[in-house]
Amino acid sequence: MLKRFLFCISLVVLCIGVGACTDIPTSGDFNSLPPITSTTQNTPSPTHDIINYEQVSDAFEKALKSELILLNNWSMDLGYDEAASIIRSVNRYVLKYKLLEGLLEDATEAAYENAKAQLNVSNLTLHTEIYFPNWQYLASVLPNIKDADELMHVLSPEFELSSNDEKYSLTVKVYPLSILEYANYYAESVSFEKSSNAYLDVRFTYGYLKAVYDENGKFALKESHDYSSAYLDTLGFPLMSVSDFNDTWGQGRSNNTRMHMGTDIKEEEGTKILSCSAGQVVAVGTAAIPGNYVVVIDEFGYEFHYYHLVEPTTYVSVGDTVAKGDILGEVGNTGNSDTNHLHLTVASPEGEFINPYDLLVYLAEKSE
Repeated sequence: MLKRFLFCISLVVLCIGVGACTDIPTSGDFNSLPPITSTTQNTPSPTHDIINYEQVSDAFEKALKSELILLNNWSMDLGYDEAASIIRSVNRYVLKYKLLEGLLEDATEAAYENAKAQLNVSNLTLHTEIYFPNWQYLASVLPNIKDADELMHVLSPEFELSSNDEKYSLTVKVYPLSILEYANYYAESVSFEKSSNAYLDVRFTYGYLKAVYDENGKFALKESHDYSSAYLDTLGFPLMSVSDFNDTWGQGRSNNTRMHMGTDIKEEEGTKILSCSAGQVVAVGTAAIPGNYVVVIDEFGYEFHYYHLVEPTTYVSVGDTVAKGDILGEVGNTGNSDTNHLHLTVASPEGEFINPYDLLVYLAEKSE
């Protein structure tokens, strides 16, 4: 009997030891957007049983809604088909960036006051982890947002309460969807016929504004981009043979209402267009400026846009996985074009358009 008792005691001690060594899961990676504030502290496990998080979230949302009248003019009629409005609307969206930043702070304070009232304590402190996107992001997203509920989905706020020695800490986290997550979310929210163009509208707006303007809305065209040698080794020229192309980055287009965000490669109609990289097809469609197009994103996060295809492609569909050199379509003269050519646009993993000319020079030399 004594042996059995000692064995049970040993088993309990062993279980406690194993439990004490168990790792606590960590949170996900939120490095896609730069933080405004970061006052994260190590705190005990959330005390979910002493606060109504739904009420805290409602207070946060109502604080945004109460001032939403200041942001109710969402649309700037911006899409790939209406590029002229980009330049006219830059200052307006820099202002909206500042305005929404202030509204987020007010909403966070409202959530804090609500939690404090629920707990009926004075020793409640507030911590924030607010990853707030730039004004270019707002200009790409706000025109499509219908109401505050959808804005809440995009901002993705979270609330967490911790306690230690009868002291409480409320942490408010705001991790907006990345621009790629939002582009896919928006494309899925519209009809199938509009889904690819919806994705391109968001990505063009963001890529263009990031390439042409700085964080304050001042003109600052990006001229170059550094690629790693390892990445360059994964790429190929977008045609079977090298044809004429010139550096037209930043040249005026559409009566100088927008700038050229790519490189044009002259080639005969029907020439096969090859994927520069291995990746996934994220958009296939037809629009006024690019004509028939295909967009591919690779595993490194670079996006390649192929414009002016002779006809809607039958080679690939959205969701397809392609290898470097796979056929995406054929050269044509559709959209805003006056001769047969392939327009290639490249977006960096950070989402901004980058001049593809030097990259094409390198790939042309490598293919010879």
